[in-house]
This record gives sequence, C-alpha cells and structure tokens, in this order.
Amino acid sequence: MAQSLLARIEAGVLNNEPLPDLLQKCILLGGKAGSEKMRDWARQELGGYPGIPAIPEYRKLHAQVKVVLTNPSGYNPQTQSFSTGQLPDRLREFLSKIGAPLEQVPLGIGIGDLDAMANSGDSEHRLVPWWSDNMLALLNEHYVNRETTTARDIYWSLSNTALKGLLVQVRTKLAELVAELDVLTPDDVLPTKAAADAVTIFILTGDRNEINNVRQDVSGGTAIASHGEGNSVAVTGDGGTATGSQTAGGDGSSVIGSQNVSGEGNTVTGRDSSGTGPEKKEGFFKRFRKRGIIVGIAGIVSAIVAVLEWAPWQR
Repeated sequence: MAQSLLARIEAGVLNNEPLPDLLQKCILLGGKAGSEKMRDWARQELGGYPGIPAIPEYRKLHAQVKVVLTNPSGYNPQTQSFSTGQLPDRLREFLSKIGAPLEQVPLGIGIGDLDAMANSGDSEHRLVPWWSDNMLALLNEHYVNRETTTARDIYWSLSNTALKGLLVQVRTKLAELVAELDVLTPDDVLPTKAAADAVTIFILTGDRNEINNVRQDVSGGTAIASHGEGNSVAVTGDGGTATGSQTAGGDGSSVIGSQNVSGEGNTVTGRDSSGTGPEKKEGFFKRFRKRGIIVGIAGIVSAIVAVLEWAPWQR
C-alpha cells in the first residue's frame, strides 16, 4: 500500500493533480514511514508556516516595494517605487536589523490560499510587509516633507507570474521527493524513516549529504533493510554500513545481522556471520606455542651463553 501511495503521488504530479491533494498524500506517506520531517513539511505547506524563520528559501520571492504618498489631507495619492539604494542611512540601518532585503517577500500562507491568489485573475498582488508600520513612521519622520506630503501606505507589489512560479516549485519539490524515494526504496515496501527524512531535507535545502548517507551505492553509505520479511539491500561503497539481512562489499564496510561481508578490514555482527580479510601474520613464538613447543627462559639463556663461549674461537 505504501509503494502504491508513492506511485499515486508520482502519477498525481505528472497529471497535474491539485497540490493540496498531493500534500495530503505526503502526510500519509510520512506517517507510514515514521518521518516527522516529511509530515511537518507537508502540513506546513498546506496550513502555512508559523513564522518567518520557518519559511523555506524557495518561498521567499522578489517583489517591488511601493509607497503611496498623499497631501497632508490624504488626497492626490501618488505611488512610487522604492529600493534600498534610495533610502536614507537611518532606514538602511533599520533594514539591516530586519535581516532581510527590502524586496524579499516571505510567503508563509497555505498552499490553498496561494493557489487561489494565483488563479484570481489579478496580474499584481499587493501584500502588506510585516515591517510596514515602522517603515511608514520612519518615512514620515525622515524622508518626506511633512508640510506637503504624507506616506500613507507601503506594500509589496508581487507579480502573479512570480506567484505561479512558486506553485511550480512546490510541484517540482514533490517530483523530486518521488524520484529520490524511488532510488532509495525497493519495490513494494515502505520507505525507511532515514530515507524519508533525508529526502525531505534535500527538497528543503538542496543538500544531498543526507541522501548519500542512506544510499547503498556510494562510499560511506548506510543501507537499512526495509520493513517486512525477506527484504534485503546491498552496500557496495567502501566504508559502508548495512543493517538488516544484507550483503556489504567494499573495504572497511560493516554489517549488522545475519549477512555476509567481503573486503579488507570489514566487520560483522550477528549469528552465522562471516568476514573475510587479509590473514594476519603471527609472531615466531606464537606459531611455536600453537605447535606445543614452549621455549623456557632458562633455555634461551643457555643458548646465549653457548654462543658467547664459542664466538672467541672463531676470530
């Protein structure tokens, strides 16, 4: 059922199934794999992110910053674009404290709301920055002539093209999730927690290190037999680790369970396990002890004395 669920997500991506439906399936798949990371990602994409620090980088879009200027009575509005370079030093200092570019829009709302915005027919979306009140106060105090002008509103002007591009990115993340899990998961078995976690980290950050750690065909990889009877995987990279009923090949590999391992310096743990490696050379006295011959200390001393007594006659 789990593999068919993964296949259904793949089919849904290819058939342009609505993103909310695909993400709900990811919650189910993450639950069956025991991956809290996958469940959290899918949940937050559906329901929204709790704060700006939690918003992934691919959801931070670029938009124009615009300010609406009026006369002191609030009439004759004019809209102007702003960029960081146009602002006075004090406002630049304020932006440095924010820790984000003026034009960066962190979109933390749920995927359903984003989809509705993208399909609303609007070519531009006016979004109120979270720092708008402080910025308006600074603009009115230091930027405009208060006798003639008032900064009334400030907003991000986000193009609908950019918003639709974000939805394409989320769909691409789902395609990457399926593709990577296909590589890490044998047919008809559940993805392991390690595999699901690693793939989620990859689609959020682009970092493949965690994926490489759980792949069995790369050096230093770790392979874990999936759930169910009779499932097995093989580690082929040097320094790999196999856990479950598997075979590990490559120098410095190790396996845990009832398995076979080949290569130099490998280790195995479990019943009926066997390791092959270079035969260690034994010392001279150790070999003699194995043959039942014990050379006493007195015998060694006598031999040395005989040599010393015989040596002068050879000069």
